Amino acid sequence: MSTKPLKRGRLLALLYVLAVLLWLLACGGTAVRDAAWARSGALQQQELSLADFATSGIRMRGQEGLFTTTDPDPQLIYTPAPGTRVVRFTFRGQPLNRGIGEMAVYYTRTESEPYSEARKVWAQQDAAGNWVFELGGRSIYALRFDPDSVGGILWQAEGFTLNAPKPLAAYFVPSLLQLFALLLGPPLAWGLVCESTAFLRPLLVRRRFEARWRAMEEEQEE
Repeated sequence: MSTKPLKRGRLLALLYVLAVLLWLLACGGTAVRDAAWARSGALQQQELSLADFATSGIRMRGQEGLFTTTDPDPQLIYTPAPGTRVVRFTFRGQPLNRGIGEMAVYYTRTESEPYSEARKVWAQQDAAGNWVFELGGRSIYALRFDPDSVGGILWQAEGFTLNAPKPLAAYFVPSLLQLFALLLGPPLAWGLVCESTAFLRPLLVRRRFEARWRAMEEEQEE
C-alpha cells in the first residue's frame, strides 16, 4: 500500500493546524496592540450624534435622532481630529419602515484620497443588534457611513461610537473573508506543495543519480 496518500493527508492536516495557530497569534497580537493603544491614549472612545456629521441624501426630522434617507446613496460623513485611530465604528439605530439594502462604511486616510471600494467595510450586527464596522486601528482622515442603499428609509438613530470597548472574545471571531481564508488557504497551499514536489522530484532524483555516477567514475579512475 502506497504511503503517499497518508503523507499528503498528514501534510494537509499540518497546514490547517499552522493556519489556525497563525490566525490565533494574529488575533491575540491585535488584542494586545489595541490594549496598549488604549492605555497610552492613542485609542480613545468617542460618542457622536447626528450633529457631528456632514450629510448628503439625508433629511432630518423634527424628533431628535430621526432622519430619512432621500436617495439610494445617503451619506453621513465624519472628519475626526488628525491622526485619530479607529478600531471599530458602531451605529446604534433601527429602520422604522422597511428593509435597508446594503449598509457600509468608507474611509480615507488622506485629505486628497477619494472614497473607494478598496477602503470599504461591511456592517456586522452584535448581540445587542448594533451595527458594527471593524476598521483595524487605522489612522483615518474621514469616515463615511452609508446607512442604506435604497432611499426612503426612516431611521431612529440612538447614537454613534468610535472605538467602543471590544470584548476579548470578539477578536477571535473570524469575519467571512477570514473564514474563507482559513478554510481554503491550507488546501491551496497543500496543492501548491504537492505540485511543486511532483515537479521537483524527478530533477532531484536525476541529480542524485548523476552525482553517484560521477563518484563511481572517479573511483574507477583512481
